[in-house]
Amino acid sequence: VVFAGITYLKPDLLTEFPRASVVGLLLVGMGSGEARDIWAARLQRLNYLCHHHQSRLKQFTSDYQLLQVSHLQLERRLAGGGDNLRAALERLKLRQPISDTASDEALGGIGDWVLDIMAEAGNLHIAALYEMNRPGILRLPAVAMLGRATDISQFNPLLRETLQTGLLTSVHAGNEAIFEHVIAVVPLIDASGHIHGIVSINDMPFLSIHQDTFELLGLLGRHIGDIVSRRARPMTVRQGLFTLREGLQRNLLDAQKYGFSAALVACKIVDAGQRDSLVTRICSSSRGLDQSWISVNRKGETVVLKLLPLIDDVGVTNYLARLESFQPGGNLAMHGTTTHLWMLDKNRTAAGILQEVCDVCGIDVLDVAGLTAPQHLSSKAVL
Repeated sequence: VVFAGITYLKPDLLTEFPRASVVGLLLVGMGSGEARDIWAARLQRLNYLCHHHQSRLKQFTSDYQLLQVSHLQLERRLAGGGDNLRAALERLKLRQPISDTASDEALGGIGDWVLDIMAEAGNLHIAALYEMNRPGILRLPAVAMLGRATDISQFNPLLRETLQTGLLTSVHAGNEAIFEHVIAVVPLIDASGHIHGIVSINDMPFLSIHQDTFELLGLLGRHIGDIVSRRARPMTVRQGLFTLREGLQRNLLDAQKYGFSAALVACKIVDAGQRDSLVTRICSSSRGLDQSWISVNRKGETVVLKLLPLIDDVGVTNYLARLESFQPGGNLAMHGTTTHLWMLDKNRTAAGILQEVCDVCGIDVLDVAGLTAPQHLSSKAVL
């Protein structure tokens, strides 16, 4: 406007003015300013995106660290699965209620104890224990409850599958049992295959819902089933904490279903002069789950049988080495004792092992059938 006014009023003043250059400079300035505004807006958007991604990265980093810590804790828990199993079975043995008479109550009157053991092993929040009657029908109401558990339906698919297979059954995707809020059903089944009751699990921590926890609960259910079976017998038939046949059968089943190895060691004392001291040393050299039986063979020699659950070849070798270290000079055979070893695996049977024990140790088969608990060894049994 200024240049137009000057040109109109005093045209002589602008005869030498570079009009084209001024117009070009104006156009260049306008273009540069527009480009600057465009790049400034783009830079602002990039800064906003960078700030957003940095915030998300910090959030993901924090979540990743939490997941990593949880994963490490879970790995440590799974790595100690063998110890957890042994500790659970030892607690089961130590806390087993002792009664001199067979109880007519549901599950032998140990319902609360059974549910406490299962809840502690699986960190259960809500669960219920039910008894099965002789025809294999579930009895309602529950014998014991943990939390606000609701009665399980007789038509629950997990319950039906458990009763058909005798195995722990857990819920999976697409299973209609999820609408009944049942996570798993654990059978209390003895070595003969009879189901005495079931534990219905309704709530447990998310991190505990994995195969190792369910395997532990299933194994505990089998051992508790053996306990319930023994408690249902009269005291005249109940033979100590374990009978040899039942102990062999249970460990063989554990080997078949879970791959847990076990061993049976027979120590025959041929030196009658050291009998008492050798029997005491052999029976006292026991781990928490070990069981001992004492018998006399046809020659009048004392035979100590030791059942060693959850032990492999290396563990047996170490155990025999410790056993020999009790004797001055080392070798047991040189000090009036000979040992025989049977590893329990899935290809063996209880009857076959018992027959081998009788043949090797010279024990009559009839003597193996009856067991009584000696007074000086409360946790042992005598053949």
